[in-house]
Amino acid sequence: MNRSLASFVFTGETLFNIKGPIAAKEAKLPVLPPKKVLSKNTLVLVDFLPDTDREFLTKIMGSAGVSPEEMEILVQQQFPEYDLLALQQVTKIIAFGDFSEVLQLSGKPAKYSPVTHAGAKILIADALTAVGQNLAGEKRNLWNALKEMYGLG
Repeated sequence: MNRSLASFVFTGETLFNIKGPIAAKEAKLPVLPPKKVLSKNTLVLVDFLPDTDREFLTKIMGSAGVSPEEMEILVQQQFPEYDLLALQQVTKIIAFGDFSEVLQLSGKPAKYSPVTHAGAKILIADALTAVGQNLAGEKRNLWNALKEMYGLG
């Protein structure tokens, strides 16, 4: 294209010379920190966890023979920090609330009925606060499910 034709076609347009130093600088994508990988056998998912619920959760899991050192407790706001697809070490997952999408479960498993998915036993329960209130026998249902999950008599 010659100069007079370009002048006619692009009259009133702002043109930029992209061969200059601006084109040499490429936009750099932000470097995201690597996601944390879960390393404990039991993963507990909760929507939020005030101190009173943390104590209650520790007692529940202790009754099933699981110490705080043996479980990883993740609050929903921490999910982006972890690689929840890399669950090689995790053998048991207890979700207090509906986290079917996070766990990539096909369908919605029944509450308080442990299922096996991708080599891990998964237990879906009501939110921890609802279990603590025990309005519909949630504590009994949870205890029965934990006994089944951990092979307790």
